[in-house]
Amino acid sequence: MFRMAVALVMSGVLVGCMPMMGGGTAPGGAAAGGQQGPSMVGAAAAVAVVVATTAYRTRVQTELTQSRDPRKIAEKQALITSLDTIKMRMANFNSAMSLGEKLQIASSVSDIAKAKFPDRSDLIASTDMLLQVVMTAMNAASTAAQQEAAAAQR
Repeated sequence: MFRMAVALVMSGVLVGCMPMMGGGTAPGGAAAGGQQGPSMVGAAAAVAVVVATTAYRTRVQTELTQSRDPRKIAEKQALITSLDTIKMRMANFNSAMSLGEKLQIASSVSDIAKAKFPDRSDLIASTDMLLQVVMTAMNAASTAAQQEAAAAQR
């Protein structure tokens, strides 16, 4: 179950990082500022991520209520917080995600992976940092391209 949840969450992160393809429009029917709405595949992945995180959160919540070790309780509460962050961000997938929202999802996924694989936390932290750098660079390139296109239209 956990591997499926992580795979779905990671697919949601990747979908959120990729430029929106297709002829979608922003909410309201008009293309707002050249941004497109989410693709059907992206929306379906977002729904799958929300369902998987909800199921996993329920399981973690059950384990939390049965736990008596303070360290385990703290770990479970941190895991629930990360799952809630992912679920909240992916539930609002109907609009284009900001860079901050994408970075929050990436950090939450990293936190979940670190909790599950504490012996690989250095590798996970490095991967998280690389993902954040790539997402920031993609955002900067997209912004520069939009500004260049706007300047060319004048």
